[in-house]
Amino acid sequence: MDFLRKSFAWIIILLTTSCIDHKLSLSRGHYVSPDFKTDGFYYSTYYGDSKSHAIWFLYQDGTLFHCGIANEEEFKNINDFLKKEIPERRTRKESWGLFQLIGRNIVLEGWNTSVGGGLPRYRMEGKIIDDSTFLVNRFVGYEGWKAKTVSVDSAIFRFFPYTPKPDSTNAYIP
Repeated sequence: MDFLRKSFAWIIILLTTSCIDHKLSLSRGHYVSPDFKTDGFYYSTYYGDSKSHAIWFLYQDGTLFHCGIANEEEFKNINDFLKKEIPERRTRKESWGLFQLIGRNIVLEGWNTSVGGGLPRYRMEGKIIDDSTFLVNRFVGYEGWKAKTVSVDSAIFRFFPYTPKPDSTNAYIP
């Protein structure tokens, strides 16, 4: 009977801890600099089966908003794409995160989607090339609570001026 009680206790602990979202290690900051633009969005291009572009808004308060992935046709009509995506993406925790500038380096953190549990954290690290370009060369993802580091060859993020930029107000970043 003692074995059953201990087993049941461990199952309850595992179920409750596996449903907890990871905490981000970064905190909000204040990034107003002529060396780094924030009056639009950054995009990275992926050349897989078809060309697509991941859209990232970075805010002066250190918040980031990942606004989806546009295919080539959607990117040509970026205003229509964002008009559709912004309202829906604002409601998802995994669309939000934080970034930090440390000298000429950049760190971005947010949540990955998850199946059957809490949202695992991710961390991307890279170098600022100029006021409108940065390069991510390291990605840390999590499988459960175990970190998995991946070197990235060349994830280049380029700036794209965009107005009106959605604000950084959200329910997920304190």
